[in-house]
Amino acid sequence: MEGLMQCGANYVPLSPISFLERAARVYGDQISVIYGGLAYTWKQTHQRCMQLASALSSLGICYGDCVVALLPNIPELYELHFGVPFVGGVLSTINPKINAPTLSSMFEELLPKFIFLDYKNLEPVLQILNHSDYKTSKPPIVVLTSTSNCVNKLPNHMYYNELLSMGQSDSYKPVLLKDECDPILVNYTSGSTGRSKGVVYSHRATYLNTLGEILRSDLRQKAKVVFLWTADMFRANGWGFTWAIAALGGTNVFLYDTNILPSICMYKVTHLSGQPSILTTILDEFHTNPSEVIVSHKVYAHIAGVMPSSDAMERVQKLGIEVVYRYGMTEILGPPVITKLHNNRRLRNELNIVDHIMEEFDVKDPNSMESVVFDGKSIGEVMFRGNGLMMGYLNDLTKTEKAFKGGWFHTGDLAIRHKDGSIQLKDRLIDVIVSKGERISSLEIEAVLLTHPKILEAAVVAMPDTNHMLSDDEVPCAFLKLANGSEASQGEIIQFCRERLPNQMIPKLVVFGNLAISSTGKVQKFILRQLARNLSSQLI
Repeated sequence: MEGLMQCGANYVPLSPISFLERAARVYGDQISVIYGGLAYTWKQTHQRCMQLASALSSLGICYGDCVVALLPNIPELYELHFGVPFVGGVLSTINPKINAPTLSSMFEELLPKFIFLDYKNLEPVLQILNHSDYKTSKPPIVVLTSTSNCVNKLPNHMYYNELLSMGQSDSYKPVLLKDECDPILVNYTSGSTGRSKGVVYSHRATYLNTLGEILRSDLRQKAKVVFLWTADMFRANGWGFTWAIAALGGTNVFLYDTNILPSICMYKVTHLSGQPSILTTILDEFHTNPSEVIVSHKVYAHIAGVMPSSDAMERVQKLGIEVVYRYGMTEILGPPVITKLHNNRRLRNELNIVDHIMEEFDVKDPNSMESVVFDGKSIGEVMFRGNGLMMGYLNDLTKTEKAFKGGWFHTGDLAIRHKDGSIQLKDRLIDVIVSKGERISSLEIEAVLLTHPKILEAAVVAMPDTNHMLSDDEVPCAFLKLANGSEASQGEIIQFCRERLPNQMIPKLVVFGNLAISSTGKVQKFILRQLARNLSSQLI
């Protein structure tokens, strides 16, 4: 066709930072951030982010330079999600509780020009910056969001408000995006299956994922969205809520000195998200002060991780909170899949795609790349293809090519498809137990164990079957954390399973104690597998 052209009038590179610029124009006087006694409007939040970008620019940050944030959920971390891209930088939000050796390896990959942190996370950063490898090059500028007695040990530091005062919000012009597929963020995986990997997001993917979040969460059905930050923002950058709230002119509420349930009531919170443990926290808060809690409006709690018990969901629902169960991972920008619950119950571990951004969601044979038969038996790997995916793993082309083999993203999760097309998760590919040639789902065993009233947490892994002639045969080993004040024996747990599971799924060894947990709160099964191998001589 003739007479066509692509120009600045009909093409603008997609970037989620545009949502803040629009919020300042459309919702300028509406409240954007609440943090204790602090409150900002969208116009003020935009001004602060522009000041931040201007200050970073004046201190020499260049297009593509990395900025690291080791911060809890506070307004400063929210502002960094816009201020850093405004200047063309790449933000990496890292778990503040991560250990020094792991943090050091991340710094070596990222080579940050700025590090933002509060005083609680100062010591590990000091250890790293004092290392010889960092003394040979220009050290990053450390920006503290709170005061500390150890600042005299930092040769190159300032405070956040001091940095903001250096910037000009009125005269600064954001750096033009060269390509919408350029990096905007680097997130690290949880490390539950081994070493954490740096996952790179593009401006385009995060923009589209934000629109997907608005649609999949039905955020526009609310006249006013009030989002309570109960999920760590370093986990896939808030699943898209970070920018979605700006796009809709909603309100971000950050926990200060008030618990979750009172905050829901006080600020009329409509949505929150996080791990299933937040449901337990809410129920504990209600049990402590039931008379102080009156939820008079509809609240949606988006949960990702191990499926909460039906009892917990029913009790939370009675408080006026509807549970929305999600499935996803860092590489797909959070949990784009929502499981439809009926009266807060789910009969099977099923997934139902409701995402508008992901083109395809399937279960395939990882070798032939053919879709599995919809028979409820054939096992394959869950795969995605679409616009809401990472660009790849930082500095690791080999892992990136493996993850995208065959033009699909390989999740490493095993599943089956039922006749109605629904997908039922069976296990992580790396966690599946192979007994006498049959694949056993550790997730299904864990689900049964968690129905025991004394068990608080459960993790099941494979261990060598020393009683079987096949050297590669495996049996289940259960690691359990009991509820406070509870006692149980191995015999009691095994009998409990014997009454509910087929023989090959009954744990052959039960270990009590705290589970190996990563810095992001996920069970590190690779550690438990090694422990199980060491304990295999104790098989019953």
